[in-house]
Amino acid sequence: MKENTRVAFFPCVYHEVDGVAKTGRKFEAFASRHEIPFFTVHAGKRDLVTTTGPVTRVQRPRSPLKFPLDRAHDYDLLFGRHYRRLEPLLRSFQPDVVQITGPSDVGTLGAYVAYKMGIPLAASWQTNIHQ
Repeated sequence: MKENTRVAFFPCVYHEVDGVAKTGRKFEAFASRHEIPFFTVHAGKRDLVTTTGPVTRVQRPRSPLKFPLDRAHDYDLLFGRHYRRLEPLLRSFQPDVVQITGPSDVGTLGAYVAYKMGIPLAASWQTNIHQ
């Protein structure tokens, strides 16, 4: 893998209080400190695109067709609708790899992005083993 691999990161959660969200925010902070290009896509309350140094963060809202998976996590059957607006941003960023954190609505969009753009896909899964 080349130095400063350009990562498009699709975490299943971002604002929530859990290990995946905390880890994702730490990835972003590391990339920022080390001037590594990093692109995060996550769900949130409204459309938002911010770029701070080498880190771009894209937040897209879930639709009214979302449903709860548990107390803190939702799944939006229509989250893939964001692909058309996301694709030009990603083409401009030129990611080397897409990283998803599971089979969530955001992760499914990330896997679709990797497929459509011909980019390698990496996936990880975190869970509460102790439970």
